Parts: sequence; C-alpha cells; structure tokens
Amino acid sequence: MASSSDSFGVRPFLKKRSLSRTTKREYSERILREQKYEGMDFDFVDNEVYHREINPSARYYAVRWVSTIFLALIIGCCTGFTVFWVFEGAKVIVKYKTVMLQRVYDKCDECVYGPLLSYVALSTFMFMVAGLLVLTLQPIMGSGVPEMKGYLNGVKIPQLLHWRTFVVKVIAMVLAGGAGTPGDLFDPALHIGGIWGDFWGSRLHLFRSDVEKRSFVSAGVSAAWACVYGSPIGGLLYSIEEGSSFWSGPLSALVFFCGACGLIIFNLFHNGLSDSNLQWGHWARPGILDFGESEFGSKYLDYPFKMYDFCLYFILAVIGGVYGGVFNVLSKQLQSFRQRWMKKAYLRFIEVTIIGLVTSLVYFLIPYFWPNCTELSSIPSSKLRDYDIKHLDVYCDDGWWNPAANIFYQQQSSAFRSVATSQLDWPWAPLLVSAVCYSIISLYTFGAALPLGILASSIFQGACYGKLIGIFLETWMPESAHIRSSHWAILGAAAFSSGITRLSISLVCLLMEATGFAFLALPIMFIVIIARWVAGLLSGGIYNNYLNSSKIPLLDWYPWFTVLKYRAGQIMSSPARCFTATPRVSEVMRELKSRTHNGFPVIDEQGRAIGFILRYQLVMLLIHKNFYSKRETMPVLSTGVFKSYYPNYPQIQDVGLSQEEQATKVLNLRPYMNVNPIKVVITCPVSRIFRVFRTLGLRHIVVVDASNVVQGIITRKDISKRSAIHLLRLQETGEIESLRPSNRPSSSPLMQWRSHEHYDTREETAAYEQVDFHVSSSGSDSEAPFSDADDPVGPTLIDNNSNSTNVDDNGNETEEAGVPHPHVSLAH
Repeated sequence: MASSSDSFGVRPFLKKRSLSRTTKREYSERILREQKYEGMDFDFVDNEVYHREINPSARYYAVRWVSTIFLALIIGCCTGFTVFWVFEGAKVIVKYKTVMLQRVYDKCDECVYGPLLSYVALSTFMFMVAGLLVLTLQPIMGSGVPEMKGYLNGVKIPQLLHWRTFVVKVIAMVLAGGAGTPGDLFDPALHIGGIWGDFWGSRLHLFRSDVEKRSFVSAGVSAAWACVYGSPIGGLLYSIEEGSSFWSGPLSALVFFCGACGLIIFNLFHNGLSDSNLQWGHWARPGILDFGESEFGSKYLDYPFKMYDFCLYFILAVIGGVYGGVFNVLSKQLQSFRQRWMKKAYLRFIEVTIIGLVTSLVYFLIPYFWPNCTELSSIPSSKLRDYDIKHLDVYCDDGWWNPAANIFYQQQSSAFRSVATSQLDWPWAPLLVSAVCYSIISLYTFGAALPLGILASSIFQGACYGKLIGIFLETWMPESAHIRSSHWAILGAAAFSSGITRLSISLVCLLMEATGFAFLALPIMFIVIIARWVAGLLSGGIYNNYLNSSKIPLLDWYPWFTVLKYRAGQIMSSPARCFTATPRVSEVMRELKSRTHNGFPVIDEQGRAIGFILRYQLVMLLIHKNFYSKRETMPVLSTGVFKSYYPNYPQIQDVGLSQEEQATKVLNLRPYMNVNPIKVVITCPVSRIFRVFRTLGLRHIVVVDASNVVQGIITRKDISKRSAIHLLRLQETGEIESLRPSNRPSSSPLMQWRSHEHYDTREETAAYEQVDFHVSSSGSDSEAPFSDADDPVGPTLIDNNSNSTNVDDNGNETEEAGVPHPHVSLAH
C-alpha cells in the first residue's frame, strides 16, 4: 500500500470482500505474527532517580562529545574495512571463475559441455551454501535493508543486529557475489554497517539507551552507503529520507563524519590492493559503484541538454515509474506467495537451488550461444584500462569483445562502467536481451533466502534500458549532437531505480557523486520526482511492500487517509491494566507472567494517571528484590544498575521469589515511574496521535478523559495500517460482526465507551461532555475502586490489597501496552 506522499491520496480504498472463515483466520494470523515485533523505547524516562543523579557539567558534556566522535570513527573504520573485504572476496571468486571457464573451453577444443557443467555446478553450489547458511543460522533473510528501515522507524526486530547475523551475512555475501547474480550486494552492506553501529554504540554506559543506539546504527548505515556508492553526503540523506523517523542537527554531523571515515578507510584498501597501478595512499574512485569516466568536448559541457529535451525526459520518467510500479506489484505477489506457501525451510532451500541453477544457466548460455562479438573502437585498450573499463573477449577473437559477457561475467560495478561509458559501442540486441533476463532474475532473487538487495540492481536495469533509449535517439535524431547514449544510461538509472525504491534526494546525490556529471543535475532531479509520483499511483515502494508482507508495523511519513475521521477512543486498547504506586509483589508477578505488555499506567485511588512504569523496570526491581514491608525501607536503585543490563534485560522467568516474599512485600514505583508520560484526551483525532508517534518516536500514549482518569492505551501498532484501523474498516463494512464491541451491560465498570458507530466524529471541536458515559455505584470501594467486566473501558486496577489477579475472561491482550482491545476477538 503506497504512502500518501507517493500517490497524493488518490489511490482507491481497499476492495470489499465477503466475510468467510478464511478471512477471519487470515486476520487472526496477521495479528499473531505481528506480536513478535515490539516498539523501541525512544521516550525519555523522567523519574525521580534521574533527577537525583543528574549533575550536568562542562566535563560531562566534553567526555560525552569526545566519546561520540571516537565511536563514530571506530564504526566508520570497521564498516569500511569489512565492506572492502566482502567485495574483494566476491571479486576474486568471479575472476577465477572466468579464468577457469576460459581454460576449460580451450582444453576441450571449444566444446560446450565441459565449460557448462563446470560453471553451473560451481555457481549452483555456492548459491546452495549461501542459502543454507541463511536458512539455518540467520533469522533475517534477504538484504536486511527493509528490516533496518523498520528498526530505525522504531520497531525492535529480533536478531536483526546480532553478531551471528553479521558473520552469516558476510560469508553468504561473498559466496552469492562470487556465484554471479543480478541481485544486489550493496544493500546487505548497509545491514553490515548497521550491525557495527549497534556493536560499538552500546559499549559505553553513556550511550546505553534505544535513542543513542539508534543514532549509532544510523551512522553505520551511512558509512556503508558511503563505501559502496562513494557518497557520504548521499549516505546522510539516505538515513534521513529512508531510515530514521526523527532527526536532529547533531545527529546529521555524527552520521556525516562516520560516513567520511568509512569512505577513507575503504579507499585506503581499495586503491592499495586493487588491480590498478595506484599505490597506497592514492585517492582514485571514491566507491565501488561508479559509472566510469568519459571524454566530452566543450560543446557538450556547455550545452548538455536543450529545453525540448525535457519532453523526452518526462516520457522516460513515466516509463520508469510504470516499470517500477509493475515490478513492485509482481514482487509483492511473489512475497505473498512465499509467505503463504513456502513457510518450510526446505522449500526455501529448494527455491534457492532453483535460482542458482537457472541463473548460472542463463549467465553461461547467453554469452556462449549469442556472443555477438563486436569490434573494439579506435580507442586503445590502455585508455580503457585508465578508465577502469573492462571489455571481455570471452568466446571472441582478439580485437573483439563480447557484450553479453560484459554484463554476466563481471561484478556489477564493472558492468556499470562498461554500460554507461561512451568509449564502447554497444549493439542494441544483446543489451536488450541481457537487460530483460537481468530484470526477471532480479525480481525473483529479491526476498529469497539469499543476502541480496535491489537498489544497485535497479540502477543497473535502468542504465541498460536508458542506454537502449539513448541508442534509439542517436539513430533517430542524428543531427542532435548533444544526445548521447551514455547520458541516457544515467537518466535511465535515475528513472527506473526511483520507480522501484522510491528514493529521491539521496538517489540524486548518489548519481551525481558516482558519475561526476554535475551538468545532469536538473534532468536527474526532474526524472526522479516524476518517476516516483507515477510509480506511487500503482503500488508502494518495494521496501514498504516487503515490510507489509512481513507484518512489521511501520509508520509512514503520513497517516493513511482512512484514519482521519477516527478518534483516540475508537482505536485505544481498553481496559488499561494499571498499577497503583505501591502494588503487591504477588500481583506484579502474576500480571507480568500472564501478559507480555511492555508498559503499565500508574494511577491513584481515583483512577487518575500519575505516571507510567515499563516492564523491564518492574522486572529489575523484582530481580534486585527492591521491595519492602511496612516495617522496612529499601534503597533506590541507580540508573547505572538499569544501564548495566542494557539491552538484554532479565525476563520475568528469571525472577525467583519465595511465596512469603510475594505475599507480604510491596513495591514502591514512585522513584522509577515516568511522572510525565505522553497523554492525550479521549477525543483527540488519530491524525494528531499519528504525528506525535512519528515525530517523537513513542511506543505508548496513555488515553485519559477530561478528569485525567485513564481510559486506555494506544501503541504504535494500534495506528499501523494493518491493526486497529484496518479492523475498524472491516467493522464499518460489516465484514466482521463478531469483532464488534459487546453491548452487554458490565457488572461494575467505571465508565462505558459508546460503540464507535454512534460516536460523532463530524465535529472536530466536540465537547467532552458529548461523550456518553455510564458510572456504576456498585462493586467498588475506596481501596479497590475498579473491577473487570466483560467489555469495560477505563483502567483495570491491579491492586495490592486484592486476593486475585484481574485478568480478562477471554484472555485477549495487546502486544505492548497491557490492554485487551475491545474490538479484537482472536480465534483460539
């Protein structure tokens, strides 16, 4: 589903479909799969402990600043070093594969079976080993970039930044790159940079929080982008555009510095150990992906394009946008097929084997049976070597080169330069066939159990198609000397990659820095924006589609227009599971064991919100036995104790307390609870709540009434497109009758929220008194004023004086906030 920023909100609503058991089951499975993803705690915990220990001084901020710079330097250096050796290893394998293929071809007197079997067997074996490593040892399939986008957006994804994921990713990337694939090795490099940022960012106690960790992960991603694309500015813009949900000026400086450090270290090794004649310390091309160099006369630099060329640029942008939209639709259908029919690991392994077999056959057969040997131009080979442009003469005589082999027998970076350069005369037929095969295989490899991405692959596809259009224009308009196919290769890369990935400003910066064609800045910007808009009318971005198929609750830049008429009371989870400021240990233990909620409001005797306590804080208090009886006092735990466990906090299963301690001891939550949590009134529009979640990076928002009485909780999942909003749409269309709120009278609820069908949302400024409430005078007392009901709304008190836990009879609950949603009834 595309964001409103891509399609201007003109895409139609979801099509209605009749209710069936399959519909209910699919919806229930979607909710259950979403439960494994939790939100990040970006909100600042404003409690008494923090204010007691805080002592801001010039020395503290100086140490913090120096530590930040040092960590950014280390992250950039480690990322640059790792990325270099990954691509160097893949390069060595590709090189020896080509040499082996030529030797086998010469020995068997130009036969086909020997080279074919050798090439296919070796390539397929490397594909199988890479897929086996991913399936058995790494939980994150694919490039990892969509998951990194979800993480920087505020979703905690299990094992995403684990060291085992790093090791498997590096080995599998070398094998997949050496096997020869149209898939993208550049995207997985961004995942490697993010892992380095997470590793070093949590080494010091100064930065042990989700906010600081996210900043260093962003820096690692930027460093990897700078290494593979040679664009530190583009890495900064990519982190802003595609990654983090909120940004700041100091973070921009940190990310840019880390990217520059990574690029320097990468080029130190790249230039010193490459095949060129450069020596250590010399600065050559900035990154792996560049489009080479070309010679242009002054007339081309002075007049690179004419005004009427923008009509042609518009047509190219529309073609790229339509291509990207169709490509993403097909990719989305393929991901849905995998999610539904290929859940078993052996099926995914069979898929990887088939991909390796088909890819190796295509890569061998097309250059062999259709070499279309082309005579080299008058440019000497030494000049081509200076430009680092390779022309493979496999299956051709001396002085001739094989265009298809230039695409299939080289790494993507070398193929980029050979396609985009003006020094080689490309025939259109092998370029078209190679581009089509490359596109089909790229479509199928994205999302498979291989460490392969899509961005660099989409750039190369666009370069091939743009080159074809440029060749056609050169033939059709020979009098227009300013039209050059090498220029159109760059413009085609901008159009097609923007249509697939929906990148804009970072893509423009990438192409500018990778090519050095500053005079094409205006056409590139024009084409990127048009292609993005056109593709947005057809489908969502390929990364967003992947996140949607993985059920990761991503918050886009703008809320979906279907939520604009809803209020907080219609999507909140209620009743809220609340604690008093001094709950009994037994009640806390029982609640944490029976539910997986991350946070609980803290209320007074009248049900008014006085704070918010997180799950890990409660577990830490229990682990350290920071509880007391009426005749005891306990010291307050410092913030250093909590940070020492970050990010692997103990679980409630690790708590071992005696029955006596649980029955007689109580906790004091006042020093640890957040006394200023983010709250909204029950009539607050969902659009405003969305902006608060998106800009502040929140995980929970407490919903209160005009008297500050807790009514429920809203989490980031409740406002995702596939959670409460989607459920409300199903209710409105009558597709899910059983999920409507019950109209049965409750035994003793504090207040009863009206069904959303009767709630008036037409008036933005409706007074709070217009909301219907029901107050019961029975079943409550001064110590335990709240009790559970079948469908109560308002706080459910977990009281230290009660003898039984307050658990809802039907057992429904949300993932993070500690509240069963009154609109959800999952099938058991």
